[in-house]
Amino acid sequence: MEIQLPEVTPNFMSASLKIKQQTIYILCSDNQDWAFSQQLQPFKLQFIDHPLLANMLHHLAHIQVYCTSQLNAPFVAQSWMSKHDINYWKPQTLGEALFNWWD
Repeated sequence: MEIQLPEVTPNFMSASLKIKQQTIYILCSDNQDWAFSQQLQPFKLQFIDHPLLANMLHHLAHIQVYCTSQLNAPFVAQSWMSKHDINYWKPQTLGEALFNWWD
């Protein structure tokens, strides 16, 4: 397991976890938004579902992990999100807005 803390970018923490032969990245934003990705490259997150891991996090730490259908859904601005960033970066999905490399 390896943990990466955000600096200027990205806007989230990540932890890599090897399960069998697969690496899964656990993502957590400053707003406590959680997701899983199969890769961790700037602007190229590939969100995945991992029901067993999501269930474990929920029962052990009361963490609610977004599923891919939520993360890949069309973007709808939230009140706490920066209008300047939204206008400049123009996120297409909720996942792009929650987990990003915007500066």
